[in-house]
Amino acid sequence: MRWLSVLLRAVHLAFVLALGIVLHSPESLTHQYEIIVATGLSGVALLAMEMSNKLFFAELAGLSMISKLCMIAAMAIWMDQALVLYWLIILWSVFFAHAPRTFRHKRWK
Repeated sequence: MRWLSVLLRAVHLAFVLALGIVLHSPESLTHQYEIIVATGLSGVALLAMEMSNKLFFAELAGLSMISKLCMIAAMAIWMDQALVLYWLIILWSVFFAHAPRTFRHKRWK
């Protein structure tokens, strides 16, 4: 299971990087929607793996992931704001990825 998680995170990161390239390259905008969808789907796959922890949504890490998925959905709806949302997601993700474990897994309710 651990290696599947590592592989899925690597694939997701590749889609996130591809999304950044597409958003910064006007000539690549024809594939913007597909990359957003692929990023969202790989995020949903990561979410499905995390849901094996029954308390995931009661923790700040769970809220963080839901927030990111909502921002990705917003990118698909409001494509004119996609670049701003992209950088918000990157900053949000880095903050949570590097926060202490005690913070990420703190229960909010």
